[in-house]
Amino acid sequence: MSLARDLRIGLRTIRHSPGFAATAIVTMALGIGATTAVFSVADGMLWKPLPLPHLETLAVVLGRSPDNPRDWNDTTPADVADIRRDSASFSSFASFTGGLANIAGAGGEPERVEQSLVTANFFDVLGVQPQRGRGFHPGEDQPGREREVVLGNALWQRRFGADPGLIGKSIRLDDQNYTVVGVMPPKVVFPVATELWTPLAFTPQEWNSRRNQTLGSLARLKPGVSIEQASAELDGIGLRLEQLYPESNKNRRFAAISAQRYLIGYYNHDYMLMLLYAVLFVLLIACVNVANLQFARATGRQRELAVRTALGAGRWRIVSQLVTECVLLSLGGAALGLASRVGPQPDPRRHARGDRKVHRRMEGDPSRRAHSCFYLRRCPAERHRFRTGARVAVFPP
Repeated sequence: MSLARDLRIGLRTIRHSPGFAATAIVTMALGIGATTAVFSVADGMLWKPLPLPHLETLAVVLGRSPDNPRDWNDTTPADVADIRRDSASFSSFASFTGGLANIAGAGGEPERVEQSLVTANFFDVLGVQPQRGRGFHPGEDQPGREREVVLGNALWQRRFGADPGLIGKSIRLDDQNYTVVGVMPPKVVFPVATELWTPLAFTPQEWNSRRNQTLGSLARLKPGVSIEQASAELDGIGLRLEQLYPESNKNRRFAAISAQRYLIGYYNHDYMLMLLYAVLFVLLIACVNVANLQFARATGRQRELAVRTALGAGRWRIVSQLVTECVLLSLGGAALGLASRVGPQPDPRRHARGDRKVHRRMEGDPSRRAHSCFYLRRCPAERHRFRTGARVAVFPP
């Protein structure tokens, strides 16, 4: 009964001070809404695990600068072959590169989609097989046998209407006929934002190249081997290759990083935490402002509180009533702040679609090109897709 009476009196008091109530609720809503928005992005990007089995053993092998372990790069096909042969830290090893592809026909307008070219064992190393159909068989990543494609689930539903009879049929991809052999499960988009996968069919001459830095590699760690141990071994391989090939491999090192960290990037991780701490500070400021409003309002309620005391209200009874009013204001601010977050939220891991915008920005004035180059340098997954995408296909205007 006491709580119900406090709630009733609190609502009546707030209703009699609409200006104060609106100011307090909106202030709390701004702080809670901003914090909730940033936290949901941080949760999806930093803490929510990828939908991949045994994620703790999945690593990405990339090149790195000897002076900056956070400055990742792509590797050359010949370096990948040496790492696969000499490394004892990995139980399986697959390579990938990315770009853009054009889909024509299928009852729709031509469309440009994100493409990943992968070795035949890529899905085995990833640990996820197509939900429908199959992956690539050994030998289908050889020149002349690569006209097969595995579709992402989102592309299969959006472009082909989730047609189960599409498996085994041909689609037009970059003016070539490709046979659809499989459809991936939902939310499996590794590498970043991939919408379809095709075999990586390098010629022997391309596999022997030590200057064409276009490949990333996906690997499974052997039991008992950590990321740090694998990186140390790769560092030794890099030193040995520098001695064997000083012209092409000078100052070229390699590193193993977790798949989660590869998609996020060191700098994005740091920036996201900084942003989260900043909005938490904004929420703290909002709370302090509301508290100051309460103190200022309390000076105008001294007569009211004196009357209640004279009528027999105890100290804790008055404190209980004031706390109830504060809780009601907080609930109103929380409801308004959370209401701004209602609705489907985008997957922050699909931020790699921005590489098209990056390319368009780089066509502008020098200052915009400089900003875009800084962006690519700070996000290795974006930089990898930008470089390889420019090689495989032309960016849209």
